[in-house]
Amino acid sequence: MNHLIRRLPLLIGLAAATAASGQTVLHIDASAPAKTPLENFLQMGASVSPSGERIGANSQYLTCNGKPWMPVMGEFHYSRTPANEWETELRKMKAAGIDIVASYIMCNHHEAQDGRFDWKGTRDLRRFVQLAAKEGLDVVVRVGPWVHAEVRSRRHPRLGG
Repeated sequence: MNHLIRRLPLLIGLAAATAASGQTVLHIDASAPAKTPLENFLQMGASVSPSGERIGANSQYLTCNGKPWMPVMGEFHYSRTPANEWETELRKMKAAGIDIVASYIMCNHHEAQDGRFDWKGTRDLRRFVQLAAKEGLDVVVRVGPWVHAEVRSRRHPRLGG
């Protein structure tokens, strides 16, 4: 299919509508072959996971195990949602094309009282990550205390905030 798309000139807009309105019709010629991406474009450092998966980048796109990769990330704040709804919400994200779920670890949700941490119920990060993995989603956790998620009502005394 890609070889057909590259060889056919593309027409943007509706010809009838543009002709009637007196606008110029724009033609795009995509018949020229794509340039070969430059390798070693970025200094990636360690890019192989313990399981052997490899993430890379060239001058045009990201790669996962040597294949072009366009990750789509969405936010989901697990500690703001009842735990019995997580699986359904993660499935919705997957169905919408999300590959990676980013979530804040909100310090004031886990440490409402100084020195007393709560990782149960809606604060069970381990269970959240396991459910995401079950749905085929990767997770990026974003550690607080300042998470820019409009979390208020408690300043963290040990961090001067």
